[in-house]
Amino acid sequence: MAGISQNCKTGDVPAFGGCVGLASKALCGLTEAAGQASYLVGVSDPNSQAGHQGLVDAIQFARANQAIQMACQNLVDPDSSPSQVSWDIITQVLSSATIVAKHTSALCNACRLASSKTANPTAKRHFVQSAKEVANSTANLVKTIKALDGDFSQENRNTCLVATAPLIEAVENLTAFASNPEFASSPAQISNEGSAAQEPILQSARSMLDSSTHLLKTARSLVINPKDPPTWSVLAGHSRTVSDSIKGLITAIRDKAPGQRECDYSIDNINRCIRNIEQASLAAVSQNLASRDDISLEALQEQLTSTVQEIGYLINPISTAARGEAAQLGHKVTQLAGYFEPLIRASVGVASKLQDHQQQMTFLDQTKTLAESALQMIYAAKEGGGNPKASHTHDAIAEAAQLMREAVDDIMVTLNEAASEGGMVGAMVDSIAEAMGRVSGCDGGQDEWGMVDSMGRVSGCDGGRMSGVWWIPWAGEWGMVDSMGRVSG
Repeated sequence: MAGISQNCKTGDVPAFGGCVGLASKALCGLTEAAGQASYLVGVSDPNSQAGHQGLVDAIQFARANQAIQMACQNLVDPDSSPSQVSWDIITQVLSSATIVAKHTSALCNACRLASSKTANPTAKRHFVQSAKEVANSTANLVKTIKALDGDFSQENRNTCLVATAPLIEAVENLTAFASNPEFASSPAQISNEGSAAQEPILQSARSMLDSSTHLLKTARSLVINPKDPPTWSVLAGHSRTVSDSIKGLITAIRDKAPGQRECDYSIDNINRCIRNIEQASLAAVSQNLASRDDISLEALQEQLTSTVQEIGYLINPISTAARGEAAQLGHKVTQLAGYFEPLIRASVGVASKLQDHQQQMTFLDQTKTLAESALQMIYAAKEGGGNPKASHTHDAIAEAAQLMREAVDDIMVTLNEAASEGGMVGAMVDSIAEAMGRVSGCDGGQDEWGMVDSMGRVSGCDGGRMSGVWWIPWAGEWGMVDSMGRVSG
């Protein structure tokens, strides 16, 4: 903007044009960034749903299908005869062959990627088989094209025509399969609250573009006639408006950054839970922790185990969102914070029914440690903001995630010991079996299922106490459980 003003004064038109080009490029970049930021703000609202990229690009398949059919038609153009062979016709044949090779190669690569990404075994096999059919029919067609290029006879043309049919059929079948809605992308669904949160960013961007347009129009007049004081006053006004709009845009993006509001809410929620657990600890110290009579100890232990497991499952998703998935950050931290009120209720309830004072304090202290580690995790996630370029925050996120895993491990060990001593082996086996299934479904294939099933069997019982090899889902590793229920790596 300063260069535009300066060159208007000197009347240097070429330099003025260069500054206008740079300003235009910068404004377009800001507008694109504002659009992306407003999308992230909208989809990060808890009531919004983010868009998801489809398994395949159906439009790419349709375009490739159309291009291959046209190329095959040009290969056997009926308007030309062997007696009319010219350099143009030969060039057309070679060009058509190139188009066929280009698009069939792209389709085969797309099938390979789709088969590697889908978890549906039927779809996986179909993509692999379709790619083979396209590749084989393309290879057969290429052989006939080579023969046609060497001898543009009617016989070779007929052979080429016959060879195009299997390729066209294979590509059409593949295109129809790729058009399955199951593989399609889903657009984002932004809630009314999300749309309202977008408005400050969009309004600032509109103001920036409008004022920039007026500024450039005014500057165009001044570079032709620099000695026009009223126009200079108008230019100064537009310049101030542009500057204020850009500042407003930056402020709006900072204030509405995805996940920040949800992180603040979650921090307040977990802090409140920490205060509640501290009050329960004080009551336990003074032997005044009232026992809950509305529910059994076994039911409370099951609730606590389930809640801690759910918290453990969210550690990796939150860590991933904090480092590079801003649109998911708000959803994940809100989900995490929602587990802490039931966690505190269950933990205090379990402690209230225990006769051993040391066990009471262990449960309460470990629950508080878990809440504090989650609090640190959310602070780190808020700082990262889902920005992959904020690499200086990634170490803190990883450290907070590790501390949270350790807190989950500690409380689960205590729960396992209490469950074993209380004769709750059956309930714990069911809970762990469920966790094994969830982990296997996310991380493993058929081989890992077999391993989980065989390793997950209880190897021995002793007086109601269980020993064996367990899969520890929140730790992501195998652990030994001895006859006292203690877990070791």
